[in-house]
Amino acid sequence: MFEVSSLDGQKYLTCTKLEPIILKLFLYSIIWRCSISSLPAFKNFKISENIEEEIRIFLNTNLELHPKSQARSLKTTDVPDYHIVLIKSEEKTNQLLAASNLGENAYMILMADFSLFFYTTEMPIVNGHEKFSNRQSEKSKIVIGNNEKWQLLTNMVVNRFL
Repeated sequence: MFEVSSLDGQKYLTCTKLEPIILKLFLYSIIWRCSISSLPAFKNFKISENIEEEIRIFLNTNLELHPKSQARSLKTTDVPDYHIVLIKSEEKTNQLLAASNLGENAYMILMADFSLFFYTTEMPIVNGHEKFSNRQSEKSKIVIGNNEKWQLLTNMVVNRFL
């Protein structure tokens, strides 16, 4: 179940029936897999080895100890403490699959209708992303990117890879 809310004119979804740890397991899994991948789509995406290892241990420990049938009862304090912002396009798109370092400690992964931003420190956070970060453990948030902003994001990525 989702609730649609607005903060400073930006619409976002709050996942009311999904424990935040489940979303974090999923998102950290994507981040870790992109970082270790040797596929061409991920050649520009690499997190530091110590953060990569921290995430690997988190995933391995929690997924091994808590099979899918028990995942909803998962409670842990060993969650990596990083900002993750998930943005969903307002309308269906034909988004490309790409991942890239945006700068020191800032990363982006584009997947079909979603963009994932990952920050390993406080400093490089894009203005407004901290408001929608899934770093906290209260509720999972997914930003709804309007068409104009989504197109700007897509253009930025295409220009970055050209």
